[in-house]
Amino acid sequence: MQETDKTPIVMLSREELLSMSSQALEAYTEKLASSRPLTSQEERLFKRQRRLIKNRESAQLSRMRKKHYIEELERQVRDANKERDQLASQVASLTTENKSLKDEVQYLRNFMKQSPHLPR
Repeated sequence: MQETDKTPIVMLSREELLSMSSQALEAYTEKLASSRPLTSQEERLFKRQRRLIKNRESAQLSRMRKKHYIEELERQVRDANKERDQLASQVASLTTENKSLKDEVQYLRNFMKQSPHLPR
């Protein structure tokens, strides 16, 4: 608390500001204003403190949204990788089955060529 022209100016410490929410600062300001009129210097100071708190809260919210966004992207990447692995396995299985069927068709064609007495 500072004093100028016999009117004490209320200043919150850095620790108080860091632990205070914007609603708490508003309540504190209203409580102080109800006990006596605020000086113009106090009004400027509370306005600045309000802006600093709002900026801190906004930055915190932004970091939280970014964290959730990144977590969602990471989940999507995991899901896409899992699907890719499943599809790669399915392609390998189908490729093996396709080769087996082609070999069987080739065997049957050769068999038909070597057995002229079978009906076609």
